[in-house]
Amino acid sequence: MKQFKFIIILSLLCVGLHAQNDTSQLVKYDYSFEFKDGIYPDFASFRNNNPIPYESIITPPYADDFF
Repeated sequence: MKQFKFIIILSLLCVGLHAQNDTSQLVKYDYSFEFKDGIYPDFASFRNNNPIPYESIITPPYADDFF
C-alpha cells in the first residue's frame, strides 16, 4: 500500500514539470511542402529551404575512377 501511495504521489509531482522552450524555431513541414532540388550542407540551409543547386556543383572529369 505504501508503494502505491508513493507511485501516485510521484506521478502527481511529475505533472507539474515542463520541458525546455523551443529555441530553434523549426518550420512545420507537411506533405504539400516542396523542397528545392540541390544539396543541403547543414541544418540551417535545410530549415530555410536554401540548398546548393546541382548546377553550381563542380565535379572533376575523372569522377568515375572512384567507383
